[in-house]
Amino acid sequence: MKKERSAGFITYKEYNNERVYLLLKHKKSHWDFAKGHIEQGEEEIDAAIREIREETGITDLDIIDGFKEEINYTFTKNDQMINKSVTLFLTRVETDEIKISDEHTAYTWATYQKAYKLLTYAESRGVLEHAENFLNVRKRGYSPSLQESKDK
Repeated sequence: MKKERSAGFITYKEYNNERVYLLLKHKKSHWDFAKGHIEQGEEEIDAAIREIREETGITDLDIIDGFKEEINYTFTKNDQMINKSVTLFLTRVETDEIKISDEHTAYTWATYQKAYKLLTYAESRGVLEHAENFLNVRKRGYSPSLQESKDK
């Protein structure tokens, strides 16, 4: 079985006092995050930064420390089974200007509930849920390292 590795970002911004997530519609009609193949010798985070720039034109990222998720799935391409591993990071952006690549036909900024419904794949919905929970905990001021120092 062939193996592929990709990296990307769950991208969000605050809009009208609400968190909204950026989703891209692929030519094959599925909705997902900005992500793509990791090139030989490239680090995951560098691939994610390159891919978001190529797929959306976004260059100003506020990468959120402490969030890194991996999803794995298998699919068939040209009669060959492929095991894909995708590492996703979390970033906040300020921009409203999105320039989608030729790989995509549309984009949207969606609330968590709408994004969850739009995402085509269960693995993507799961990692979106983790990101939303992570951000909600952060917003309330809890961080594991802060709590550990309070417990001592």
